[in-house]
Amino acid sequence: MGNLTMLTKLNLSYNDLQGNIPREIFHITSALTECILSYNNLHGTIPTEVGNLKQLVSLHLSSNKLSGEVPGALGECQELQIIQMDQNILTGSIPQSLSNLKSLVVLNISHNSLSGTIPTPLSDMQYLEQLDLSYNQLHGEIPQNGVFDIWVTLALQTSCVTQTQHQLDIPVQPQLQIAQSD
Repeated sequence: MGNLTMLTKLNLSYNDLQGNIPREIFHITSALTECILSYNNLHGTIPTEVGNLKQLVSLHLSSNKLSGEVPGALGECQELQIIQMDQNILTGSIPQSLSNLKSLVVLNISHNSLSGTIPTPLSDMQYLEQLDLSYNQLHGEIPQNGVFDIWVTLALQTSCVTQTQHQLDIPVQPQLQIAQSD
């Protein structure tokens, strides 16, 4: 697959593909703009080589069994507008490097096992329209600046949530969903 030097779009979604994501995909020519591997049975970690895809606009890895951390190398894909990595088994914190993606419009990393706080630099993402961080184990403060100033709807669906002066303590599987109105 690494020899497909003219490939710009790769869509292998809705199959029964199994195993790790082949690292060769991320060594394809820098012309790859769309990588869609959603709705398979892929497992293992997301290779850090994803950062090699400098022209990548859209990355869809939803509904697999991917584990490990969200690679910080995604912050090197400066053209990224859409990241869909929901419904996996991703752990760790949300990488600060995602705030380098100044063209990002959609970030969906819901339904994982991410922990830690929402990185404050995400508030500088001026084009971000859809942010779904629900069903993780996030805690701490919701950033109060930048794009977070214009969020109209904040839905917290859980049986045990306490909020005091923008401080969240979310002890069990919450849905933290932040959406912008039109």
